[in-house]
Amino acid sequence: MPKNYSFAPDFSVESTQGNIWESDSLDKLKKMMKRMNQVSSGFCDLILNDNKNLDMLKAENFDLGLTELFSSCGFGIFHKIGVKKYITILGGSVGSFSDTLLGVKNHPSYIPGETTF
Repeated sequence: MPKNYSFAPDFSVESTQGNIWESDSLDKLKKMMKRMNQVSSGFCDLILNDNKNLDMLKAENFDLGLTELFSSCGFGIFHKIGVKKYITILGGSVGSFSDTLLGVKNHPSYIPGETTF
């Protein structure tokens, strides 16, 4: 975790409360998604520029790295510390976006699409 705690996002109750599905517009959802993207990329920037922690990780000479598919930050860390082998974890079902990325064939007979249930 980066040591710059001033980056803490301001998620007040007022800004996140309410039912976004009751609105006639998706503006609130789009704003929330944009803010989450800003927080995620800002956090990743801090991690990838924390040379002290990256040097400590590099000194461990890891044989294997594990990261989640939903965030590319782990791949950046692996690149910076020299990890050549890694496993990508997907904590949900394989969707049409991820099967191609993972090289998995999409078999609709046993991997349902996102809108089929």
